[in-house]
Amino acid sequence: MSPDEAWRWLREQHDFAGLDVDPEMIASGYGSSGAGLYTPQRGETLTFDESRGGVIVEGSVICDGLVLNRGLVFIRGHLTCRALLNQGYLIVAGDLRCERFIGENETGGTHVLGSAEGAAVTLHVHHLTTGQDRLLDRVDDEAAGREGARARLESWGLLQPQEPWLPWDALTERFSQWAGARPVSPEWTTRDFVPRPPPKPPQRRESSALVQELDAWLADASRSQREKLTALETEWLPRLGPSERAEASTVITRHINSPKLRAARDALLSKLA
Repeated sequence: MSPDEAWRWLREQHDFAGLDVDPEMIASGYGSSGAGLYTPQRGETLTFDESRGGVIVEGSVICDGLVLNRGLVFIRGHLTCRALLNQGYLIVAGDLRCERFIGENETGGTHVLGSAEGAAVTLHVHHLTTGQDRLLDRVDDEAAGREGARARLESWGLLQPQEPWLPWDALTERFSQWAGARPVSPEWTTRDFVPRPPPKPPQRRESSALVQELDAWLADASRSQREKLTALETEWLPRLGPSERAEASTVITRHINSPKLRAARDALLSKLA
């Protein structure tokens, strides 16, 4: 599907109003490649990367492991797996049941609109939100430090003491082997998904040229989020007119998502209100 077709499908199937997620990112894909619509199948380890563009899964997913190598995925259902590794952007419309989850990369995120259950490690400011958080042993390297995150991975057997940090590919291989060692718990595979009713299809308003420019500037990974926040205050705030500020606030919230910068970001957003 083209980006417009994918976005139309998403908004007709699910109500995203008031949710801190960006389904248009999935609809657009990388380089405006659009998104594909898939039917879920019971699998071993499923892998999605940027070469597929956006991925829309129509239904619940049950698998040994799910790996997103910068993949963009929306699951219109529950996600049930032993292992989840996410270096991309994932939205789960239902619940997440996952024994072990690792999220990495601040430009991506994992957003569960239902409840989340399992154990998690988040690295490099990976943004994780849940409707109801039941994640046990959740370790974030910003709060617990790199050593705290490492201790969790060692307890899982993914790193050995004194072993250097593994690159993502090697970590994925070890995690996939662990995930395939035994099946997913039957208790987690018998739930029905009740979708959030879609609203009346809204008209998609075109962003102003300035907001589009701001969005592209914030998406550029050559600057840190802290540097961008400083520049927003000095360079962008004076340029944004009254009619552009509400949409600009949404764009800024999506891109500036580091927990360490949340207070400063919210202070900036208050000036746009």
